[in-house]
Amino acid sequence: GRKYGVKVFAWVTVMDEDANPGLISDFVLEHTECTWRSRDQKRYLRGALCYAYPKVVDFRLKELEEVLSYDLDGVYLCTRSHAKFGSECRDLDDFGYNEPIVAEYAKRHGVNILTEDFDKLKLYDLQGEYFTEFIRKASVKIKEKGVPLWLGIHSDGYSMMNISPMGHMKLDYESWVKENLVEGLIVAAGEPVLDRSEVWFREVRDKYAGVREAGKKLLCWFRVWDWRNEVPYFSGETKNPKLIEAVSKRYAGYFDGFAYHEAENFERYDDLWNRI
Repeated sequence: GRKYGVKVFAWVTVMDEDANPGLISDFVLEHTECTWRSRDQKRYLRGALCYAYPKVVDFRLKELEEVLSYDLDGVYLCTRSHAKFGSECRDLDDFGYNEPIVAEYAKRHGVNILTEDFDKLKLYDLQGEYFTEFIRKASVKIKEKGVPLWLGIHSDGYSMMNISPMGHMKLDYESWVKENLVEGLIVAAGEPVLDRSEVWFREVRDKYAGVREAGKKLLCWFRVWDWRNEVPYFSGETKNPKLIEAVSKRYAGYFDGFAYHEAENFERYDDLWNRI
C-alpha cells in the first residue's frame, strides 16, 4: 500500500467473535457469559460481546495494543457481525440481558427486565453507554499512536448486521463526534446500498450531516458483491461494473468517499478501478 501511496488501516470487528464453527475466538470459548444473553437466561448470542463486563473491555484493549504495535495508518472498528450464524433464534430483542445490564436497568428504573415490561429504547441506550465508554478508552490508545480511529455502524444507529433484530444497541455517533473520539464514520456497514432508493441516500446524508460539519470524514459502506442474490438487477455479472460506477458517481457528493466491500468483485473485472 505504501509503495503506491495507499494508506493501510487495521479492520477490527468488535461484535463478531463467533461466525460459525472454526471461527470462534478463544475469549468467547472461555467466557461465554460475556456474550449477549437471552431474556430467558438459557442461551447466548456468542458472537456479540457485552461491553458492560470489564474483562470484555480489557480483552479488546489488549487486542488493540497488539494491532497498534504494527506500522499502520489508522484503525477501523466495525460493528458488523456474523453472530446470528451461531444461534437458531431470530426473535426480536431476544438477546442483551446480561447480569450487569439487568442490574443497572433495575437500579436506574426500578424494573426487572427479565420478568416485567420495560422501555426497549432505554435498554438500547444502556447497552450503548457501555460501548461508548469502551470507545473512549480505545480512542485514547489509538491517539497515543498518532493515527485516526474510524467506526462502522448501521445507518439507523441502533441495529447491527447479523445481530439485529435479535438485539440492539445505541451506536452513539453524535457523542463520538462531539467528544472527538473518532476521525471518521462509515455508515450502512453491511447494508446492501445498491438496493436503496434515492430517498434513503438523502436521509442518510442529512442525518449524518453533523459528522462532516464537525470536520470528520463520512463514508458510506458499499457492498459490491451480492452474495445473497438480494438485488435482482445486480445478479447479472456483466452488469456489476456499470451499476457500481453509476451509484458511486450519483451519490459521490453525499459522502467523503465509499468503503467498498468484498474484493472478489474488483478482482474479476480488470477495468473496475478505472470506472470508479
